[in-house]
Order: sequence, then C-alpha cells, then structure tokens
Amino acid sequence: MQNYRLGDYIRQRRQELNLTQEQVCAGICEPVTLSRFENGRQTPSRTRINAILQRLGLPDDRYYALVTPEELEIEALKKEIIACNALDSAKEGFSKVEQLEKLVNTDDNLEKQFILRSKALLGYLDGRYTKEEKLRMLIQAIGLTIPDFDLEIIGSRLYTVDEMKIINQIAGVYSDMGQ
Repeated sequence: MQNYRLGDYIRQRRQELNLTQEQVCAGICEPVTLSRFENGRQTPSRTRINAILQRLGLPDDRYYALVTPEELEIEALKKEIIACNALDSAKEGFSKVEQLEKLVNTDDNLEKQFILRSKALLGYLDGRYTKEEKLRMLIQAIGLTIPDFDLEIIGSRLYTVDEMKIINQIAGVYSDMGQ
C-alpha cells in the first residue's frame, strides 16, 4: 500500500478541479490555514479536514487524522444529538447540545453550525420554535460557512455534507409552509 500525505492529495484534487484555496476553504478556515494543511505545516482538526474533503468530492471516511480526546468527545456528543433527533427526544437533545457548546471553540464555525442546526430541529420537535423561527435558524446556520448563501444560485457552489443537510432542511421548512 502506498502512503500519501493528505495535504498533497488535497492540493492535487483542488488543482484538478481548477479551484482556488479560497473557493475550497470558504467558511471552513482561512486560505493560509489550507495552505499550511497542503504543505504539511499544520495538522487540521478532523471536522475541518472532513469538510474540505467533502467540498472536493472526496470520501471523508478513509482518511485518518490525529484526534484529541476533546475531538472524540465532541464526535460522540454529535452522534448522541443526532440520535435524539431521530428518537424525538428534544429534552435530552438540548442537554447534549449544552454539553457540546461548552466544548466547542467560539471560532469553530463548523461546530457552531451543527449546534444551530440541531437546536432548530430539536426546538421544532418539541414546539419551542415555529416554522419561521426554524427557517431563520437554518439560514443563520448555513450563513456561518456560506455568508452570501442565496437560494437563487444554489447550484453554483461547493457544499459539505452538513451544508447539504441544512439546504435540505430549509427546503423542508418551505414545503411545510406551502412554498
């Protein structure tokens, strides 16, 4: 089996797609950070590397990055929150979201996006939020990584899996509203 540096692989794929660092990392990290990833001078967090790989159309499940105990705890909480959404357990879900908020760095837009999306879903499940409030929260969530998000030009961007989930949820809210 041949080994590749993940940064080289990201750079190669980005160049194959004729994309700039700014296009790939918009809302995920700064271009200088992506440059450091590509050059092997910085190790990205698992969340950031997965988002970058998704934007490049690459599978994010075959690459391994060193993770901290905190990152493992964050991933476990996210899985529990998703399970609460599926099981219609808003009270427990909000408790898990509070735990997650204490662990997440305030400048980590990817994790803040997940938190906001989760709150919108959980709050709608338990009647805490109206359809309009849920829509506003989802628009705010996608705005964390795509500040100039516009439904009219939705096909002209690169998206992560989480961004696609938010777009799908926005469409669901509009559908529920008869629009």
